[in-house]
Amino acid sequence: PDGSCETITMGLDYNKGQKFVHVIPAGTWQAGEMIPGGKFSIYGCTMAPGFDSEKFEAALADELAKQYPSYKDVIYRLSVNGDTTYMPKDFND
Repeated sequence: PDGSCETITMGLDYNKGQKFVHVIPAGTWQAGEMIPGGKFSIYGCTMAPGFDSEKFEAALADELAKQYPSYKDVIYRLSVNGDTTYMPKDFND
């Protein structure tokens, strides 16, 4: 909400500042990618309260890039949804 961007490195090496778990507050966009040279990753997202596809909204890269131009490169690198911003109605079925 304040326009800031934070990079978190997930992993088991706490001495290098890696985190096994990280909480992302409500109202915050998130995205993830494997670090360069990585061979595999397991990524999960747990939501509380529970996930409701009707309340889910994905960001559009062009809109985010206009709102946060200093992060344009990372926004386009991590965007995967094209022009879809909501889950299909039958997603939870």
